Amino acid sequence: MEGGVWGIVIIISAFMIQFIAFGINGSIGIYNVEFLEHYDTTAFDVSLISSINLGIFLGTGPIASYLMDRYSHRKVVLVGGFMSSVGILVMPWLPGIPYMYLFYGVINGFGGSLSYLPSHVLSGLYYDKYQGLATGLATGGSGLGITVGPILIAYLIEVYTWKGSLLILSGLSFNVLVFGALLRPPPPRTITVIIEKSNVPGDAVIKNQLKKEENGNTVVPDIDNNLTLSLDIPSLKTKNMNNPENVQRYQKSYLHKLFRNVLTNVDFVIYFVNNIFWNFGLAIVLAFLAELCVQQGISKIDSALVLTLVGLGNFLGCIIGGVLSNIQRLNGIFVFAVLNILSGVCLILITIIPGYTETIIFSFLFGLFTGMVLGYLLAITGEILGVEDFGDGVGVIMIANGIGAFAGPVVAGHLAAGSGDLSNGFIVGGIFCIIGGFIILLIPFRKCFLKNETDLDISKEKIEEFQMGPIKEVSSGPKPTLVVPTITVDDVSDGKDIDDDAPQSSLRKNSFFKQVNLEDEQ
Repeated sequence: MEGGVWGIVIIISAFMIQFIAFGINGSIGIYNVEFLEHYDTTAFDVSLISSINLGIFLGTGPIASYLMDRYSHRKVVLVGGFMSSVGILVMPWLPGIPYMYLFYGVINGFGGSLSYLPSHVLSGLYYDKYQGLATGLATGGSGLGITVGPILIAYLIEVYTWKGSLLILSGLSFNVLVFGALLRPPPPRTITVIIEKSNVPGDAVIKNQLKKEENGNTVVPDIDNNLTLSLDIPSLKTKNMNNPENVQRYQKSYLHKLFRNVLTNVDFVIYFVNNIFWNFGLAIVLAFLAELCVQQGISKIDSALVLTLVGLGNFLGCIIGGVLSNIQRLNGIFVFAVLNILSGVCLILITIIPGYTETIIFSFLFGLFTGMVLGYLLAITGEILGVEDFGDGVGVIMIANGIGAFAGPVVAGHLAAGSGDLSNGFIVGGIFCIIGGFIILLIPFRKCFLKNETDLDISKEKIEEFQMGPIKEVSSGPKPTLVVPTITVDDVSDGKDIDDDAPQSSLRKNSFFKQVNLEDEQ
């Protein structure tokens, strides 16, 4: 079974970590009314609390990604869980809103990022064939957290006041340390090839027909009179994020690798901009939907219920999006764009069609569509960058999420500062989501018009059978030593295909030799 028992444990742990993180950070809008009454301040000042928190929470992804490379997923999550708890614990005793910017906005937000990203990435590293489903299930924790969080917080405020509820949430946040302790790195992967002995004396040929199997290894069909060999191929290595020595060996610096492999990828830059736009609208909903409902004459408890339905739709959408991302016949980029546009339409309809029933329906649909977007998020990141730069790509995408999450509530709060009406902010957020949907369509259009500039996909499914140089026998005996020429990624750079009929000298332009001990199986 792909992933094994520990793969299931990782998914459950990631689910619970995201449940706690998003259940608290995504429901901060419930406190806006309480802060306005207690501190006698403006809606704009209060909006900065959630803006800074969500901006730091989602925007410090590269820092969390670097720390994962330098240390481990488990250590980073443990530190993040502690910071999140402390940031909430001191809030009841803070004398003013500006102090909340620091403790809840910065400290809790950064702690949430350190908790969320490692669990999110690790859930995908345990799986290959079912990666989309695994990450979709793990991401479902964020949707369920937003579902339960508003109702739970509203109940705690009513029973224990807003200060007492924050102390309880701080204790709940400490449970991230429990689930973070269960995170452990995935086992290393190997590539298995068959070496066929040629009838020509002193010559042997490696034929690599890389076909994916359920166990994660790659093998070729049965060949008579062959030998089985596992090779460590650096050019196709699996990144071990728990070992800093590997980082030092294969890259001169983290920033250099990030710029070379991620930030110069045009498709990824388009994807980055798209994430800014749709997170702009999502953050407005999380920060101000409950307050908008109160402005429309809905009670505080019912307003929390509306935000809960957004979370319920988000939870279901994450699972549905994860399932759909595993269907190869669906164009993931196109589906992602349509979901962006539909979520923007729902966001606009929440304001232009008033009424409690209508607000419930459109809020649920908005949560459903954005949840499906989240279910596709990692799958599209992996499709654009590949496994090697997957973790770094997720970290950079979180910067885009943070920019949008910070800007959305600030703009909505500024628009409402004069009139006090939040409707204009929601309409602007919906327009941004729609624009984001059209922006990501530039990726397939670009590939359509620039076919000669598409990047070479070196995934195992797309590497056809190719032939390497001859194996040179160095010594004889019961365990003969063979020198196996292998091909580095540089050999197939610049979009050049591997041709079976290509001269061997061209294939060995940047190759290296590896000595391998074989034992003939008679």
